[in-house]
Amino acid sequence: MAYVAALTPDTWHVDVIDEYVEELDLARDADLVGISTYSVNATRGYELAEHFRSRGIPVVMGGIHASMVPDEALQYVDSVVVGECESVWAQVIADVESNCLKKVYHGERLPLNGLVQPRRDLLKGKYEMDVIQTTRGCPFSCEFCSVTAFNGAEFRMRPVEDVLNEMETLEKDIFYFIDDNLFGSGAIGRERALRLFHGMVDRGIKKIWFSQASINIARYPDVLDAAYRSGCRSLFIGLESPCEANLKTMNKSPNLAVGQDGVRKAIREIQKHHIAVVGAFIIGYDHDDVTVFARLLDLMDEVDSVQLAILTPFPGTALFERLHRENRIVYDDFPGDWEKSDTDHVMIRPLNLDIIELVRGFDYIIGKKFSWHSIIRQAIRTLIRTRSPLAAYMSYCFNSDSAKVNGKRKKADTGRA
Repeated sequence: MAYVAALTPDTWHVDVIDEYVEELDLARDADLVGISTYSVNATRGYELAEHFRSRGIPVVMGGIHASMVPDEALQYVDSVVVGECESVWAQVIADVESNCLKKVYHGERLPLNGLVQPRRDLLKGKYEMDVIQTTRGCPFSCEFCSVTAFNGAEFRMRPVEDVLNEMETLEKDIFYFIDDNLFGSGAIGRERALRLFHGMVDRGIKKIWFSQASINIARYPDVLDAAYRSGCRSLFIGLESPCEANLKTMNKSPNLAVGQDGVRKAIREIQKHHIAVVGAFIIGYDHDDVTVFARLLDLMDEVDSVQLAILTPFPGTALFERLHRENRIVYDDFPGDWEKSDTDHVMIRPLNLDIIELVRGFDYIIGKKFSWHSIIRQAIRTLIRTRSPLAAYMSYCFNSDSAKVNGKRKKADTGRA
């Protein structure tokens, strides 16, 4: 939303309201309301749209969910921006001013040269760290992921100098590269990453940072060394499953290329460079059976922090289309059932587990990995593996926060059996 604000003419006054961290005044006036949602909070977005439209205020919706299901969104809003908004937002504003707002605007995937700097002044005091984006798209097309559908398979990179110039404006000491895949792949990704990380050191940008990458980054020790020297202390990596058949089904090509033994070696290589690994895992894929829980826990012991999700078919993904064809989506009364797409609910019928087995296995792993004894033990293990007190501290914080979230959440739902 800060990017959208930066694209809006200076003649407009813009406020950014994030309901995750602040209250929205439903009585406030506006000439235009823009809403962006994930699938899980789409129904809340639609509620807000109907509220403001009832007051005669036009509503435009964009973002990942509306882009995947524009026909659904148009039942609740005046207009939908499909895809990235840079190429169309000026026209949206002009049409609002002329009172001729179109139903749908299709954004193009433009090169990232000269990308506007987001209006961070509108976000002051709301977040613990800054964020910055250096790429869009992902060269890999995992079945469950909506990145390719939204941002494309082409790995578009901002000029390194543009990124470094924006980085020098960041006020906080910690920031997050919000790229879906910071490194990309191959020689081009390696060369760009080295220029970015060396540039941070050369400019004296002394900040701590985190990001997301694929396991293939471990093939390049010089990139990991440069990343650490530039401030990297943690990388979020999709490990997904200990089952090779699952990796094939989901088209997780970087992991398949190295194999399970290679994945473990890659994790150790990253940790050897004083960088912690946050491992993301999915449970409930087609080849999971009752043996998967023990194998998952074994693989989870290799990483420093864990994110575990029940397989969730998000709209616009190849996974959603396949499971819809196979009549395996048990929560399909949309848009109401989008609120179940929080990765805690069982939205599908697994093939080799019954729903109760999946729920019990999920809760068992959560209980094992996020007990306070396990969190403290993991922080000590991270300190030994990375030899970085900060990486160990971040492991402790991430796992502690996950424990609090999982302590408050409801038990995984059994769905419509």
